[in-house]
Amino acid sequence: MTPPVTTAIVVSYYTGPRLKECLYALASDPAVTAIHIVDNGNPESMRRWLHGFADARQGVKLIDAGENIGFGAGVNLGAEGAADGHLLIINPDAVLKRGSVEAMAEAMAGAPAPCIIGGRIFDTHGIEARGPRRRRLTLWRALTSFAGWNT
Repeated sequence: MTPPVTTAIVVSYYTGPRLKECLYALASDPAVTAIHIVDNGNPESMRRWLHGFADARQGVKLIDAGENIGFGAGVNLGAEGAADGHLLIINPDAVLKRGSVEAMAEAMAGAPAPCIIGGRIFDTHGIEARGPRRRRLTLWRALTSFAGWNT
């Protein structure tokens, strides 16, 4: 089976050095076939770096929004011209774990379209951030979570 085309969309507004980690991780993941970076406003030094990053890699498109148009509008701008397939909308301060895109694509296989899926979020120490998970809160879940017994 041919893996689906996945275009990563990264909207950046004064993100800082974590943006570089985000982009290097995306560029090194074979499941990410294109990267659209929307520059919503960054310092000149970061703009130069972004141009160099995009120029040195095939499939990387740098889009200058001209001003801070907001995250949602930035995502829409980044989605314009994306190839048919999946869109990976990723925050500029998030670093993708290798294999995540493939795992999410497998989880979506066979789901009716349109389909949306989210990945698990971990901190820099590899501990899962439980806040983004939306499951029904029970006393047992609360106790096991705070005791650190769940994985």
